[in-house]
Formats: sequence, C-alpha cells, structure tokens
Amino acid sequence: MDRALPSQGRLRARILLAAVAIVVFVAIFAAPTATAKSYSVDTDPYVATNTLNRSDSRDAYALVAQERWKVNYSVNVATAGACLRVFFIRGHNPNATPEFLPAFSSSNCSRAYGNTFPVGPNDGTDFTIIVNTSYAGDVDYSITITIVRPPITIGEIALIVILAFLPPALFVVWIRNTERYGREPWGPIVGIFLWGAIFAVIIGAILSLLFLLVLGAASPEHALAKGFPDPGTILLALVIAPFTEEFAKAFGVLRRSFIIREPEDGFIYGATSGLGFSATENLLYGAAAFAVGGLVASLIAIAVRSISSSFLHASATSLTGYGIARNRLWGPRYSALPWYLAAVAMHAAFNGIATVGVLLAAQYGDAGFFLVLAGAVVFAFAAISIVRGKIMEHDARQGWVP
Repeated sequence: MDRALPSQGRLRARILLAAVAIVVFVAIFAAPTATAKSYSVDTDPYVATNTLNRSDSRDAYALVAQERWKVNYSVNVATAGACLRVFFIRGHNPNATPEFLPAFSSSNCSRAYGNTFPVGPNDGTDFTIIVNTSYAGDVDYSITITIVRPPITIGEIALIVILAFLPPALFVVWIRNTERYGREPWGPIVGIFLWGAIFAVIIGAILSLLFLLVLGAASPEHALAKGFPDPGTILLALVIAPFTEEFAKAFGVLRRSFIIREPEDGFIYGATSGLGFSATENLLYGAAAFAVGGLVASLIAIAVRSISSSFLHASATSLTGYGIARNRLWGPRYSALPWYLAAVAMHAAFNGIATVGVLLAAQYGDAGFFLVLAGAVVFAFAAISIVRGKIMEHDARQGWVP
C-alpha cells in the first residue's frame, strides 16, 4: 500500500499537468482579434527562422507523416528573455476542435523544446505543430522538423515488384490470346517483354537525357511552355519522351522482326514490348511514391499507372510494331515510319492529358486531378480496345494482302 502512494501521486501530477496544458492550449484560440500564421512543411528536413509577432496568437506548421514514421521537432528561441510554448496536434485545422497530444507538447513557456512523435496506426497522417508565447513582445525563433522513415522491408520490396509487373504480364496474356489462330510462341513473347522492361528503359533514358541536354542548351523556352512552372519537364513529356521511348520499345520488335509471320504479329509484339516498358515504369514510379508517402502511396501509384500508362505504352508501340510487320511481309513500299510517327503522336497526346491534369490539380484540387485521370484512363483503354479489334480483324482474314 505504501508503494502505491508515490505512483498515485505521480499519476495525479500528470493528470494535473495535462489539464493545465489543455487549458493553455484552448486559451490560444480564445482571442478572436488575434491573428495566426500558417506554414506548410514541404521539405525534409524543414528548417526555418521565423518571428512570432506580438499581434499573432500562434504560428502553425502543417505536416504529413505516415504510419511507422517518426516526427522529430525542436524549437529554439533567439530573442533574449522570451519563451515559447509548443503543441503537437492531430489534423491540419487547429480551429476545428483539434486533438491535442499533451505528452508531445510543452505548455510551459521555455526557450527550447524538442520531442519525437511516433506515428501509430490510429493517428492518421495529418499533423500540426503550434507555437505560442506568453511573452509580451515579438519572439524570434528557429524550428527544425525532420520526418524519419523506417527502412523498407523485404516484404514491401517484394510486394511492390510483384504488383508493378503482374498487371502488365497479365495484359500480355490478354493481348496474345486475342488471336484465335496462330498465336505467338511464348519464347519470343517473353524475350520482347524483357527487352521492353530492361533495354528499352535504359536506351530511352539515355536518349531522353541527351536530347534534353542538346535542346535545352540550344534553344530558348518554347512558347508551349508558357504558363508551366518547369519548361524542361514539358519539353521532356510532350516532345522528347514520345520520340525516344517509342523508338527504344519498337527497336526490340525490329531486331526480332524475322519471327513475324502475319501482320497482326506486329501489333502483339509491339504491345508486349510496351507492356514490359510499363512494368519497369510502374516499379520506378512506385519506388518514388514510397519514398514520399510510404507503401500505400506506392500501391496507389502502381494501380493508377496499370490502368492508364500500361495501356498507353502497349497501344502506341503496337502501331510501330504493325508498321514493322507490314514492311517485313509486304516489302519496302510499306514504310514503318508513318506508324512510328502515329505512335509518337498517341504518346504525346496522353502525356499532354497528364500535363493538363497537373495544372487542373493545382487550380481545382482533387476534383481537377480525378477528372483528368478519368480522361487518361478512357483514352488508354479506347486505344488498346482498337488495337485488339485490329488484331481480331486481321486474324479473321488469313492470308489477306493489301
């Protein structure tokens, strides 16, 4: 019984301190005439030197952190004789009954405070750090916020790789089986898929970099780039990438063109190379999303690309593949160049839709993003449906020559 008393005393003291902290926190929002400044934590680490003005009720720092991440934060006062309180809350709207976390806050006005918040499964992803003072004047201070991400696990790596490659691989089976007669052997199919997944990605990246350096150094900003924050990105997306990537993917079909027996084979092998390329792109974009938003963000990025970009790469390269098949089967009078240019145009149009999506998302938020995403999915699915229709049309006319 005697041992229990100190524990009970400490418990009562903690409850009292938490109650005082909550009262102080609520008091921050009690003055309707006070103003507040808000900042977005958009870099990692986030380091800033600011001033909490005498007329301000608080400074607020909004951040995003995923489950299993840790938020390290510290505040140091530079103004002599001044002090600050620091509050850690869930959510991004401190005025809307915020969920205040006393264990990760300091209701005592002090010159320095730091803590680490481990994000749990029920904590959500939005958090805000509030800085307030009882000092009568302006307070200069520095704040540092670091998001510590846990190392990726073997299971997460395996899941991302599998989900990046599985949809394109299934689409290859779907495209191959569109033919009813004379389906392509699995050996060449697998080989061209690997060409797209490995060599086309490498060749496309090297060529894109070279063209970007040459064009970026030799020409001023194109009029098309007006209104866009990064003209180099627009040049890459709408001009360079369509030409270089379609060449790299189609080259895998060209180097194996001796296996082509029918015109529809070109559609199938071209689509297969494009799907291999899209599988590696899924993986790369999924890895980038994981670095920013964790596993959930990675899986969402892969899922979105699997029903949009994968179909685009398959459809566009299938056109060049068809041109290569015509040239091989029917002679040099049937050039593959127009079909390659058609593939480039299709690729550029899709990237143009995505570029518009970035602008609409910046202007209209999620509504603009999802509207353009729906348009991109419809575009890609319509394209692959037309390609499958052409495969079935040629398959039904065995021995047909133009």
